Amino acid sequence: MDSTENGIATGMLTSSLFETAFAASVGASCTALVATPLDVVKTRMQAHVCDAGVCVNQAHFGGPLDGMRKIWRMDGTRALWRGLNVTLTIVVPSTAVYFTAYDGFSKFLRSRLSLEHTQATLIAGKVMIYNVLRGYKKDRPSPFGCLLHSSVSVSRSIKQGASARMMTTTVFGPLELARTRIQSGMEGNRTVLQVLSNLARDRGIRSLWAGLLPTLWRDAPFSAIYWTSYEQLKREDGLLCQLTNSPIVVSLLAGTGAGSVAALITTPADVIKTRRQAIQLSAAESKFADRTFLASLRHVATEEGLLSLMTGAGPRLAKVAPSCAIMMGCYELVKQIFQELRHLRMSSS
Repeated sequence: MDSTENGIATGMLTSSLFETAFAASVGASCTALVATPLDVVKTRMQAHVCDAGVCVNQAHFGGPLDGMRKIWRMDGTRALWRGLNVTLTIVVPSTAVYFTAYDGFSKFLRSRLSLEHTQATLIAGKVMIYNVLRGYKKDRPSPFGCLLHSSVSVSRSIKQGASARMMTTTVFGPLELARTRIQSGMEGNRTVLQVLSNLARDRGIRSLWAGLLPTLWRDAPFSAIYWTSYEQLKREDGLLCQLTNSPIVVSLLAGTGAGSVAALITTPADVIKTRRQAIQLSAAESKFADRTFLASLRHVATEEGLLSLMTGAGPRLAKVAPSCAIMMGCYELVKQIFQELRHLRMSSS
């Protein structure tokens, strides 16, 4: 296999920032269209708290299919795609920024440090997530410095790449809050601007970033687990590459497997995030909002049982696994198309 074929197989091709961002945007858009109904079901399951005993409330869902059936019966088909416009507004630019930063840093490691593709992508993912979780500080050297033989330029690249995920999550925090409240059904037919303006008026500007910390606790570990699993599953000497020669099929299967594991492990953080963002103004719920993330986990586990921390795991798995497969499949496919178009232009010139 020559270098060009190897580049296509790995999916990390020599491409412009536009091509990477465009490929990520296409993947994110396709994912949002397919996954939104399951996201609506998951949000309503996590936002609903059953009373003691058997819950007979119509808002109680027995599972993903039961949830979609009840939402369709009570609110109509369009309700299953409630919040899609907000989802597209969030995921398209944020995914484009994140993938561009991740891909760029991975290429930097390969070109400057002569690392293999798998080594570079694994290190890029781990360094980015580590710095998101701890916060980047100039006077605290990265533990990966000795591994990377880092120089000033490497540290600067790490800082820029590591900040991408945290920055986009923070910037789009208010939109994520509005989407959660709209999908939970608690805002009726209000628009995004109406939801955010009402929250800012009633609770203050800071309330627009409610649930930001649980969101970071969900997204950062998810990315760390996902990228590590994804790149390991895509190894050329791995089982998937032995089963098929198609890089697109390998990406789909690797995305599904990695997404399933990451989604299951981070579901408790997703439950706390939804509860924080979907709370009303009652005294009891205000106390829940004031708790730290770990205290919120303990509270839910104590009051509702440990299994309550896995509420919505079914629709979350049903959403995330195919979403990751669609995302990575579209991403790799679009990048491969750009690569082939580049070859055609070079051959014709």
